[in-house]
Amino acid sequence: YLVPGVLYSALNHTAFDYCDETVTAFNSENAVEVKVTSPTGNFDLRKYNDVRPDITWCTALVWYLTDENGAEQVSDSEQCANYLEALSKLSAGDSVGYTDDETELESFGLNDAQATRLDLTVTNDDKEEVTTTYWISPKTGDGTYYFRSSDGKGVYKINAEDVDTVLAYTAKSFWNTGFSLVNIDTVNSLDVTIDGVTTTMSITREEVETEAETETDTDTEGESESETETAAAEPQTETVCTYCINGEEVEEDTFKNVYRNIVGTYGERTFADGEEPVAVDPHMTIVFHTTLENFPEVTIQYTYYNSDYYEATVNGETRFLVNRNAISNMEEALNTAMQD
Repeated sequence: YLVPGVLYSALNHTAFDYCDETVTAFNSENAVEVKVTSPTGNFDLRKYNDVRPDITWCTALVWYLTDENGAEQVSDSEQCANYLEALSKLSAGDSVGYTDDETELESFGLNDAQATRLDLTVTNDDKEEVTTTYWISPKTGDGTYYFRSSDGKGVYKINAEDVDTVLAYTAKSFWNTGFSLVNIDTVNSLDVTIDGVTTTMSITREEVETEAETETDTDTEGESESETETAAAEPQTETVCTYCINGEEVEEDTFKNVYRNIVGTYGERTFADGEEPVAVDPHMTIVFHTTLENFPEVTIQYTYYNSDYYEATVNGETRFLVNRNAISNMEEALNTAMQD
């Protein structure tokens, strides 16, 4: 027989073409955790509603990193935002299979031993945490990635560029580059030592009672009589800060200009493979004396690395290279304040 071509087209499908599956898209706005298990390294990012004073002196960050060794630390907020955005772009492409058979998944590189596994947890409308798992295969010889999710048995191709962006992140990518952000409200003093010469910056806080204000209460009774009562308001206090450098009082703006340069220093990059810290005495050491229970002292050291960078060592751990201009700016601000 001869039949219309449309009939052949309508029936020319494999079984998994008829599967009605929808892969849950990752909602970065409601994200609370991203757990990555990969043949090349594992890490976990978790969002907390409050600051973790047990592991950080920073006061404005909510994402925390747990590396494959189980060590917890505050993470870089900007890098987290970029990573979450990249994850939200992952979406299934062309369907290439439908299976949960381990042997078949292995042929796609999608079993747990081969694939990068992403456990993505978000909160739903009922404020409950819901986890969706993605598996991403190693890149094939023709540049293809295969993809599956815990939503079903479908196997798909996925945009290689989006995957490359996501897989470029490692635990090291989330190290907090703003390591020097110590809130001035928690600092009593700091010692700045440059080439063996120490300068002490201190803040003295005193609670001072302000002038009591009076309150007037007017209560009208009868036809035309009014009674006015004057009562003393509750006494109020305010915190008055005195700023000193080497025991000499300085203007608040002068002090805070130096402080902004000190805490505004960021790690520009981490050490590349094959690069090692220089084992020499630091050029500059800054010791913050704080009111924080878990971090009564925060020590940051800067050591000359090369013509472009200084090493930054925070509480004994060297992780970042800092642009030498940042060190020059700190020294210049401090010298200007002392001359004033």
